[in-house]
Amino acid sequence: MAQISKDISRSHKASLVSPRTIGWLSLARGTVELLAARKLARWFGMERNETLIRAFGASRIAAGIGLLARDDPTPWMRVRLVGDALDLAVLGRALMDRNAERDRVAIAFYAVAGITLGDALRLRKLRRGGYHRHNIPKWATLRERPNM
Repeated sequence: MAQISKDISRSHKASLVSPRTIGWLSLARGTVELLAARKLARWFGMERNETLIRAFGASRIAAGIGLLARDDPTPWMRVRLVGDALDLAVLGRALMDRNAERDRVAIAFYAVAGITLGDALRLRKLRRGGYHRHNIPKWATLRERPNM
């Protein structure tokens, strides 16, 4: 029984996505939210929230740049976690709105809840010192490389 527990623990640790990967995903998601806010708002039936969606997109882009450009990703993971909480609050409110596309909002709510859980687990691991920048390939960062 103890061996099964150790195997599950190892696979759980391996399944956590690196902060650099999260940075690239933040850039992608933020760009979509920033550039397609009107379409997203219409798709969710949340037309009045277009500006809010753009603001969330800008926040995601800032967090993505921070995760890619800084040696310590911890503060930027906190920014993501706050953004996730705000997303959940807005989506939760939209679930109660009669004009919203509730099925679509519910799917987004549960997807963001899963992302939030992953971000919280990653932040917990970072706080415990479980991240080592030297394991990240150079192409995955935005840091300037010396000329050779």
